[in-house]
Amino acid sequence: LTPLRARALAEEILDTIERSPFRNLNRRLAHAAVRGLRSEHLREVLNRRINVWFPARDAFSRARLLYQTESWPPSDDLKAALTIALRDEDVRCRIAAAVVFGKLFAGDPLLGQKLLTEAKRAVRPEVREACLIALAIGWTTADGLAELTETALQDRYPGVRMSGALGRILLGLHTERELDVLWALGGWHSGVSVWRDDELISGILNGWPRADAVKQRCLAALREARGYGRRGDGFRPESAWRILIEGFAGDPD
Repeated sequence: LTPLRARALAEEILDTIERSPFRNLNRRLAHAAVRGLRSEHLREVLNRRINVWFPARDAFSRARLLYQTESWPPSDDLKAALTIALRDEDVRCRIAAAVVFGKLFAGDPLLGQKLLTEAKRAVRPEVREACLIALAIGWTTADGLAELTETALQDRYPGVRMSGALGRILLGLHTERELDVLWALGGWHSGVSVWRDDELISGILNGWPRADAVKQRCLAALREARGYGRRGDGFRPESAWRILIEGFAGDPD
């Protein structure tokens, strides 16, 4: 290979590592990329990318930084960084990237189409989970989004079901069915990360403000939690308390 072609191939491999949904493939490619550091023609290309990857900040810091970019001017570099963050291993970072995408690049037709395609066909359900949130925030009139959120309610992956329900709330299409979905996902063994609790609670409060049905569900969850022994599959009492305190201040009950 000529040095020019070798550098171009290295860039393609590095892009694949960042975007491929196949983690075992990514590890093998990363191992091959590191070996390329021995080449004087590739060393600069590889060092530049590896210095971006490592050392990585902790997930909390990465998510906080991503949310801060909401105040930045839109740019291609930021769009590229958020695209990578949509595939982060931590759900906090994926959702943060999705929220910023939806707020900062709302209405961008090409980006909206890409997100819609990913929400439908991405191999990793974690990516579909994040793309649904981005679309529901910034592309509310995208063709097929309402149907996509409807389908998501039946998805095997709990995070996708949650994003589908939250998306339908943002679109104003929610009914008692979406409340049932969110309530089922608020249990200890639902499979949804506790790092999405804020979204779940906000979704319930925004979708059913001061609704008596929500209050009664919370009170029932707290009664159930008074028992001793192993935690069941019911709604987490911590979340029930938050809903009551934040959504029912001044309520005589």
